[in-house]
Amino acid sequence: MTDLTDYATETEAARIVGVSAGKGVVWRHLREHAPHIELVELFGYTAVKKEDLKQYMAQKRGMDLRRRRLSLIRTAHRKIARRNGRTVTITTRRRCAVCGQWVSNRGLGWKWHMDSHRLGEKLDVGREIVEELAR
Repeated sequence: MTDLTDYATETEAARIVGVSAGKGVVWRHLREHAPHIELVELFGYTAVKKEDLKQYMAQKRGMDLRRRRLSLIRTAHRKIARRNGRTVTITTRRRCAVCGQWVSNRGLGWKWHMDSHRLGEKLDVGREIVEELAR
């Protein structure tokens, strides 16, 4: 049997979906974009199953978020480049010349990757010394 806590009312559904609560905005959004999600009438209030809603949002946000962020960054860079009269290529990852692995170009990803190569070289030198001493 289903419990009342399995259902989300408008305020909670709005928080999960990420739209403003009130005036039926959430229900309109769900009717337009997710008609497969069933809206239920409970004690005079419209509600929706939380599990269905969370599943829909997880599938919707899964891949789109990163791509959307990248496209916004690229668009902004293109506008700036056009304003300055240049063309800009934006890459978020680059291939390591040492190992051929694709590494993030953002934050500390590239630095840490190259540090791991330097540390590896030091470890190799240390191994050689230990092997010589063992002979």
